[in-house]
Amino acid sequence: MLFNSPIFVMLFLPVVVGIFFLLNGVGQFRISKLFLLAASLFFYAWLKVDYLLIFAISILVNFAFGHILSSESFQHKKLCLWIGVCLNLLALGYYKYANFFADTVNGLLKEEYISIGNIAMPLAISFFTFTQISYLVDTYRGQAKRGSFLDYALFVSFFPKLIQGPIARYGDMVSQFEDKSIGRFNSENFSRGLFVFTMGLAKKVLIADYMAALVAPAFADPQSLGCIDAWAASLGYTFQLYFDFSGYCDMACGIGMFLNIRIPINFNSPYKALSIQDFWRRWHITLSSFLRDYMYIPLGGSRKGQGRTLFNLLAVFLLCGLWHGAGWTFVVWGGLHGLASAIHRVWSKILNTPVKMPKVLAWFITFNFVNAAWVFFRADSISTAVEILRRMYLPFEAANQVFDKDLNKLLLCCAGCLLLCLLSKNTLEIKFKPSLPLAIALGVFFAFLLTCIVYPEQASPFIYFNF
Repeated sequence: MLFNSPIFVMLFLPVVVGIFFLLNGVGQFRISKLFLLAASLFFYAWLKVDYLLIFAISILVNFAFGHILSSESFQHKKLCLWIGVCLNLLALGYYKYANFFADTVNGLLKEEYISIGNIAMPLAISFFTFTQISYLVDTYRGQAKRGSFLDYALFVSFFPKLIQGPIARYGDMVSQFEDKSIGRFNSENFSRGLFVFTMGLAKKVLIADYMAALVAPAFADPQSLGCIDAWAASLGYTFQLYFDFSGYCDMACGIGMFLNIRIPINFNSPYKALSIQDFWRRWHITLSSFLRDYMYIPLGGSRKGQGRTLFNLLAVFLLCGLWHGAGWTFVVWGGLHGLASAIHRVWSKILNTPVKMPKVLAWFITFNFVNAAWVFFRADSISTAVEILRRMYLPFEAANQVFDKDLNKLLLCCAGCLLLCLLSKNTLEIKFKPSLPLAIALGVFFAFLLTCIVYPEQASPFIYFNF
């Protein structure tokens, strides 16, 4: 049951929102939260019922550790924290990286020394693992108060953010779940939520899905690409990924607004960034803040000299790459961003240069670096990524290739998407005043998306669906 599937849009979501407000309307606030929890678990089970038990055990175990960490009389909190974090990482490592580790070792030794079979990865394990690690650390630091199991389970499993984030913080979410005012229907929140949800759906089905169909053949056969083809493919994926992931997050925020729940913003026009540091302040914002607060700063941040700072940057981004996927392409992608962040720090801090780069040049360099790095993120192997980049930046080696008409369409779409990214505002920052004409226009557009785009085709998964 995907956000862009008819069964979710036309059945699951209206039923959940309707029953939630109906229960609150008759004074059953606690029952309404129990219903939201049940609906969230049903949503997860619909997508991957085989791993519902693992998900439930993870919630129970982490709540127990959090309960111990919040006890004032307990004397071994640091040890308890380490055990809790390690259990989460071990589960993540086993389900997500065991096959990768075995394949890597067997590949190096050129013989099957390790045979563990094919371990399937529980849905959303990367997101609910980081979510619960942040809860344990915040509880240890005294930044998260002890709450009820119901609120904690709902915080972890709340279906709008469960599969692909954003990675919300315990205190921010639970304070809202405890507020009875969320049970009162708010027409302005609902109208704004419908607007944000519809814009996210449009990003997914009108832009991301269209580009995906044109990008996939290029990455599947890089040998057939000419220089312009390779550029069209890389740019196409750059925009496909953004509109797919930000579309999901917009839809998640819109659903939260239906229920009067504020879900954190995850994107802020990232392709307007003027540096790699600026990019990570705008892209996957909740992941960036998680990496900063729970990895970079505990490693020492920038407090232990420039050499240690550069090492911390590289280490965090390598782990960031590995978190995204069990493959060397993701490690290279993370390493490239770590290296770029280190170079940016050297430029701005160590050299202390008075020279300021013109904004247009700063944007051009940043955008082209991000675009090139995404090639590794998308490619199924390092050799495929290198081949595409070689054809992008060494055009004379691909001069004999014929420009493909489908990639011609893609290149034109990329130009439009670039203008859209540079000229438009973040969806959640658009000033919105509910009115009858706007409601009618929005309803017509929403109906068009459903009847003409979503219904005729099978709903396509989001890119981050299996991360």
